[in-house]
Amino acid sequence: MQQGWLCLVLLFLLGLPPYALGGDITATERELWLAEPQTQQKAEELYLLALHNEVDRLQFNLQRISYPAQEVVRFLLLQKFEQGQLILTEELAVFIAAQKSQTPNYLIAERGDGYEFSVPAFGYAAIAHRLLKQAQQQQDIVMFVLQAENGELNLREWLSGSSAQSVDVRQHLLLTELHRLSPQAMERLIAQITTEQVTSWLPSATVMVQFARRSQSHALYQRLWLMKANDEIRQEVARLGAQADGFAKQQLMLAVENPSLKQEALQALIEIRPMSMEVEQFLIEKLGQSENASQVASMLAQSGYQGWLHELVSSNRAVKQQAILAVLNP
Repeated sequence: MQQGWLCLVLLFLLGLPPYALGGDITATERELWLAEPQTQQKAEELYLLALHNEVDRLQFNLQRISYPAQEVVRFLLLQKFEQGQLILTEELAVFIAAQKSQTPNYLIAERGDGYEFSVPAFGYAAIAHRLLKQAQQQQDIVMFVLQAENGELNLREWLSGSSAQSVDVRQHLLLTELHRLSPQAMERLIAQITTEQVTSWLPSATVMVQFARRSQSHALYQRLWLMKANDEIRQEVARLGAQADGFAKQQLMLAVENPSLKQEALQALIEIRPMSMEVEQFLIEKLGQSENASQVASMLAQSGYQGWLHELVSSNRAVKQQAILAVLNP
């Protein structure tokens, strides 16, 4: 009897109702526990210790709190870490990993149409998992940038991970963090691609397109146009057509030499108005080639250049006149 009274007193002092130490609780009970001012104050005190990286005191003070308050405070504390986007020190990461492994004592029933199951009332383990995952991602970003800036990143090895998943993760990191790199770091990475034998290794089309687009590297685009065309490369051709400056026109003329991009690249070039002298000379050269004259003439005619084609037939002996006339007079 005396022990039962003591338990009630302790729970009262903690500011929590006298619920069982462990087991299922209701959603209402959960909200009451979370809203308890003394519990929130304790979580705030522990958060301040975390901000000063006083992890030993943090761990000691958390362990001193009796249940059920300890479980509620643990949840509120990790929630504060996440909401405050706290940068984790190594000590805090170890602390969070320890909290993740704590077995939940309080469950709450989830009911639906024909089913019922229990889940942790205070999902601190899920928050801890997210925090550790974010910390790892931040560490990966820092290492990537440092290695790239110091000239220590071997791109081929780095993008050839031990599993498809690790390759995808690193590729995503590369594409999302390119903007952090200095021009010098970008140049070093580009050199690793452009000095390799094409048959030896090239990054994926996704990486090549984003690298080329961001760097505007002529050498990188040259490698890109040697790759087998896919939707991403075709989209880059369309983007360059819309960009329509001198650099874009140069790249489109190179892309024409890739048989799988020829149609799209020619169309993009022809649709750029007004047609520059450089593009005009390029198309005249194609009109003088037996294997290209009919296709180029047909595309020009469809784009409203019939008059120019008639003029070329009558004034330029270098073009394939019969092929052009066959298009103009079907």
